[in-house]
Amino acid sequence: MNEIIVREAAIADVADIQHLAHLLARLEFERGWAPEVDPQWPFAEAGVSFIQPQLTREDGILLVATCDSQAIGFLGGGLLRPEARDVSR
Repeated sequence: MNEIIVREAAIADVADIQHLAHLLARLEFERGWAPEVDPQWPFAEAGVSFIQPQLTREDGILLVATCDSQAIGFLGGGLLRPEARDVSR
């Protein structure tokens, strides 16, 4: 089995992350799991303006998994500050 490498994403990975996010959104949409999801979102201005800043956020991280130098997955996460959400619910 070939080695899977997980590393912090770089700007050069944005196109691969967009492609993988598109595949996931398309699967969710087509299976009816998330009918409100737009599979083209990762390529739209809103998607690009969301993905690229994830690379430099101090309160988050964007990882990419590769196998044989090909992106096969990604994971992003960040902190949600209490003032950024409605806690009254």
